[in-house]
Amino acid sequence: MHPASILMIDNEPIIYTSFAKWVTLQAIPWSVETASSGKEGLTRLREKHFDVTILDYQMPQMNGLEVLEQIAQAGFETNVIMLTGFATQRIASQAAQLGAIALLSKPILNSELVEKIQEVLKNQGSDRVCDRLKLFSAKRQKIQTYTG
Repeated sequence: MHPASILMIDNEPIIYTSFAKWVTLQAIPWSVETASSGKEGLTRLREKHFDVTILDYQMPQMNGLEVLEQIAQAGFETNVIMLTGFATQRIASQAAQLGAIALLSKPILNSELVEKIQEVLKNQGSDRVCDRLKLFSAKRQKIQTYTG
């Protein structure tokens, strides 16, 4: 079994470097790669499969929701956890509609983020979490068609 692959997209180097170092120091068997912008993150997702993508909301040029929308449009099979220091109901709703597994508030302890990633990976199994989200989304669209 290969180590889980994690991509962290955040424009703050202190965030992604401290997380990657912490994972290494804790001897967690994950491969953690980083991207400092949404554009760089999308390039990495085109080049390689990542089991989980940690995506910051507040970034210059392209915010996390814009990146998440492109991830969904491209059909990348990655489970996205969004981070934000600006959590609102609108952001949470949009993130969920675009397929994010979770929206977590910053600041967040590395240990809390690791727990959420472990939960996502555990639920991944043979039925990928993102496949279940696509099915849920399709069912929801059918329900809206019938009721709307």
